[in-house]
Amino acid sequence: MRVLERNGETYRVPNNLTAFQERMYIHLIDWKRDEITPKAGKFKGIEYDAILPEEAVIQNQPIYRPVVPQLQKHHDKFWFKYHKFAGHMASSQAACANLFLSILRSPEIGAKILGCLKEDLGTIETRLPNFDSGYRLEFWGDRQEILKDHNPASGTDADIAIAYRDKNGDLCLWLIEHKLTEKEFTSCGGFRSLRKTERYSCESAASIITNPNKCYYHGACHYRY
Repeated sequence: MRVLERNGETYRVPNNLTAFQERMYIHLIDWKRDEITPKAGKFKGIEYDAILPEEAVIQNQPIYRPVVPQLQKHHDKFWFKYHKFAGHMASSQAACANLFLSILRSPEIGAKILGCLKEDLGTIETRLPNFDSGYRLEFWGDRQEILKDHNPASGTDADIAIAYRDKNGDLCLWLIEHKLTEKEFTSCGGFRSLRKTERYSCESAASIITNPNKCYYHGACHYRY
């Protein structure tokens, strides 16, 4: 943890933030202090100003107030795991819910907005029984388990999946990974596995593309990567 001094204010933030992350953290902390609470939350006994105190997390902060009932109903219907830092002002999961649930409150309006980004999108498909009005948070395929990599400790999820009909009427699935302040995707941990043998050297991405069985997760664990 390090302490920043800006415009007469003190900010307790993580070490090793990029310049962009530092600016974003200061903005988010200022908003939190003005709109939610001036109190800091703790991680491993250390106070950080971007983390919300427990009493605020219990109240579903930092979720945008108008979509809280929508998020709760979605979680009850299609259970998913909240991230460890869901009560963090820089939580990408909370930011994803705030953005997309607001847009998708009206599938018709949502289609017009999202269609500006994805030009083939015609309408949001709201009639699928395994989707909630056309979307799912933390989607991984349920029993179909598309990548075959889920276990009680880990697995690959799309932050949000959106089902839609393209302009030809074909059913499509849009999988989105949403970031707020993170500078990169989570790196593959297969090369660190103690069970990995020399057969899975993980040295060349090009060789793995040519022969997927050289990938430890694909060849040994049988994940569909």
